[in-house]
Amino acid sequence: NTPNSRASFVENGTLPILRLVPYLLLEEDSSDNLRGLTKDQIDNLSTRNYEIPHSEDDEISKMCSVCINEYVVGNKLRQLPCMHEFHFHCIDRWLFENSTCPICRQPVVT
Repeated sequence: NTPNSRASFVENGTLPILRLVPYLLLEEDSSDNLRGLTKDQIDNLSTRNYEIPHSEDDEISKMCSVCINEYVVGNKLRQLPCMHEFHFHCIDRWLFENSTCPICRQPVVT
């Protein structure tokens, strides 16, 4: 993939990995994971704009685990109750079909 083709995927909202993530992360008892959140539940989760990390400890969270792209200053991030953060459009898409964090599997709403 060239940088231009990656940008094209992002602009069109068709990141190929997003289509695979739900299938790659399924557990044997995945019934809870297949029920997504409502738009209102997702909209009630906190968001923030990404800023340049102030310390090396913050460097670890420079990349969205859903699309595997680094954050850019000004990107809107959504933070889950478990404190994991993602591009809002990446995690929103995930949460419409799943009710848990894609990293730690904690329920997003209780």
